[in-house]
Amino acid sequence: MFERDFKTYIQGKRVALVGNAASLFGTQYGSEIDDHEVVIRINTPAIFFQDLTPRHSHGTRIHVWAFWDYLRYTTSDHRNKPDRLLEALWNSDRYNILDLNMTNKKNEGFKWNENEFFFEVKQNMLRETGNPSAGLCVMYLLNECNPQVVNVYGFDFKRTPTFSNPTYDVDENRFDSFFRHDYQFEEQYAKQKFFTQERFNLKGE
Repeated sequence: MFERDFKTYIQGKRVALVGNAASLFGTQYGSEIDDHEVVIRINTPAIFFQDLTPRHSHGTRIHVWAFWDYLRYTTSDHRNKPDRLLEALWNSDRYNILDLNMTNKKNEGFKWNENEFFFEVKQNMLRETGNPSAGLCVMYLLNECNPQVVNVYGFDFKRTPTFSNPTYDVDENRFDSFFRHDYQFEEQYAKQKFFTQERFNLKGE
């Protein structure tokens, strides 16, 4: 399960990238998501919420847990985080952790299981995208790693809210400020850079 090199881990594989848009609920993508060789989930995955039971829409598997900034996430306000999510965080060594490390945008690269990588790729991404969301960061990274296919679920560029934070509340140590991302730009950018490729597919559009 664990691979020291992110590119090696991704190369040639069928990847599902699962976002947190509320629009994913009510779909029937669960088994399709779980059928991928690598399932990547971001920040606050629905599978860790006891009361949602999103098996039919979100699946159950997770191989990579990606964070906009892992340290800021784990030290942010836990009051609205369910017990299952907190338990997963306390046992995060069970997962491959992809820390996008966006607090240290200009000084460090991304981190894969605590190993820094792709500093120049990160700088190129920032020059092209400004302040990208976690989802756009992961798409950019995947595009650099030659996967066989990337199917993207639960991304509607804020047409529906993030299910776990529908009012976009931000605590004083918030790991990611929703107000700083330009989702209209991100949609246009992603559709031109990624979804014009046969290997990238935006599901639910």
